[in-house]
Amino acid sequence: MISKLRIVREVTGLNYWNLDHTRDWTGIVYHHFATPDGERRDARSVQRYHIEENGWSDIGYHFVVERYKGAYVIIEARPLIRIGAHTKGYMNRVAIGVALAGNFDKGYPDIGQIILARKLTLTLRARFKIPVPKIRTHSEFSEKSCPGNFLPPEIIRLFFA
Repeated sequence: MISKLRIVREVTGLNYWNLDHTRDWTGIVYHHFATPDGERRDARSVQRYHIEENGWSDIGYHFVVERYKGAYVIIEARPLIRIGAHTKGYMNRVAIGVALAGNFDKGYPDIGQIILARKLTLTLRARFKIPVPKIRTHSEFSEKSCPGNFLPPEIIRLFFA
């Protein structure tokens, strides 16, 4: 079932039905798109790529933090009731997938994107009682640099703790 991507401007606008009718998540895995962030709805293009090119049923991430119409927003993507398709192996079953739109092999994310991602992380950590060591990056499970050389695991855990 293809998810209807929902734009949320602040964590207070998150769909709490999605947060309450869910799985028992024990971690969060951070990703990036490895493409320059723009004004277009990047989550939609990644959703299309995951479906058409990868043959998946939907976008792999549960949440995306991207710029939309000049402001950073959270995109509620894959429903939390469904396992992710963001990290090879077991982590899809236990960790929420969060992607930051942008290529952080080429530079740092904007502070606005970091602030909103931190708010999302704190909300998810509180709701699911996720400890800081369970905030991970895709690069910890693959040979990729994801979420980029400018966002290594220790920076992610420092920013989002």
